[in-house]
Amino acid sequence: MTFSASWRADWARVVAVSGVPIVLVGLLIALFSIVKMPWPPDQPPTTRYGVTISFFERLRGAQVGLPQDAPAALSGKDTRWQARRVWDGLALVGLVLGLWSLLALLWAGSPRALGALVAVGAFGIAYSLTVGLAAAAIVAAYGYGLVLFGAALSWLGLSAVGLAAHGHAVKEARTGSDER
Repeated sequence: MTFSASWRADWARVVAVSGVPIVLVGLLIALFSIVKMPWPPDQPPTTRYGVTISFFERLRGAQVGLPQDAPAALSGKDTRWQARRVWDGLALVGLVLGLWSLLALLWAGSPRALGALVAVGAFGIAYSLTVGLAAAAIVAAYGYGLVLFGAALSWLGLSAVGLAAHGHAVKEARTGSDER
């Protein structure tokens, strides 16, 4: 019996999909932390600490204790504030990309989807750690860590399948037999 291309493709799909439960749990935890948990606002010097807002208020740049139409000099809406809004928006885009990549992985079993999930996990951890010591950020970092771990584990398993098929092909070429 030989290690045919179809055998390798079947095992590659099985190994690629093997990390899906870990990745799915991680994405659900990250989704929960973004949608339901309280996030810290950007703190201008005039506001008090310990106040939390939803992620979507944070994305819009809500400032606690200041009206929305406050002057930029008073509200702290400078270049750093705008960069934070872009960073928050990219976190939401990364979460959507992670869910989309998970569907692509389930649908096609593509190693590219695993690469995208590894990138989403690494970016999500980086984003969560820049927010600070807030409960939502810590939970999101945990969820993105699971995404990174599950996707990287499957990706490493794919290389093992490739090495096994290659090793068998070399052995078959040397001996001329097609035994496993």
